[in-house]
Amino acid sequence: MQRIKDFFAGVVKEGKRVRWPNGEQLSKLLVTVLGYAVFFGGSLVLFDFVVLKLLQAINFS
Repeated sequence: MQRIKDFFAGVVKEGKRVRWPNGEQLSKLLVTVLGYAVFFGGSLVLFDFVVLKLLQAINFS
């Protein structure tokens, strides 16, 4: 039981040492992450559509 307490005490201590972003930095990072997610998600959808059309063009069953 002491090992578990020590572990969580270390987690809390490390959490206080982390430099957390402020609201402005967080919003910029959030927009960046969402932008990448939309871009790569759209790329995958487009790639899937192109492959589907190519397979349909050669009558692949």
